[in-house]
Amino acid sequence: MKLGNFNLNEPLDWSDKSVNTLVIENPRYFYSVISEMIAQSMGDDGSFMLSEGLETVSFSRTVDVITDLFSINLNEKRFQNGIYRELSEIATHDTSYQIMELYSRINSEVSELISDFRWDMSFDELNEITPLFKAVNLVVDEESMTLGEKIITYMELSEQFLNKKLFVIVNMKSCMDERTLNSFFKDVNYRGFKLLLIESKDSESTDYEIKTIIDNDLCQL
Repeated sequence: MKLGNFNLNEPLDWSDKSVNTLVIENPRYFYSVISEMIAQSMGDDGSFMLSEGLETVSFSRTVDVITDLFSINLNEKRFQNGIYRELSEIATHDTSYQIMELYSRINSEVSELISDFRWDMSFDELNEITPLFKAVNLVVDEESMTLGEKIITYMELSEQFLNKKLFVIVNMKSCMDERTLNSFFKDVNYRGFKLLLIESKDSESTDYEIKTIIDNDLCQL
């Protein structure tokens, strides 16, 4: 996979490594690049060109831009719907008899409960499992996760349910020490994710990344 732009001397390339780091030291240009990437990931036209092999790839369908690591939500609706759908398929195929028996018991209990109630009541009989997931608030447990684990899980969910292939994260290095960063990059590499870090200042490189620097005078180093 390659990401090109008229302001880059050559495209960013993920052929050899899983992580590209783009350091943009000019604050105004840094803001401009991030703003354009966000807009383009939402379907607007832009100057970033993404390709895989000889084919051009849709930026908005492929790229996920993460600008705020503190607001990552592993239980947003688009992920939760996918998880519920997958679990429902497992329940239907692997435990169909037990699930149908469970529906029957729950429906019978509700019918018994309202049979002698002082008002006439009706209800929608349970015939699929998703309402039960919602009733017990079935969620991804993220409370004990480290930041690295949370980002990895987010990328897994985004790849699985949104078909995202390239993840752009802004100023992530400010939130991890060297040891944590190396462990995170190792995990990213093992799982085959494509990751672009956009940083506002330079820092020590790791063995897992390819670094491109655009200095304050907009010269590429």
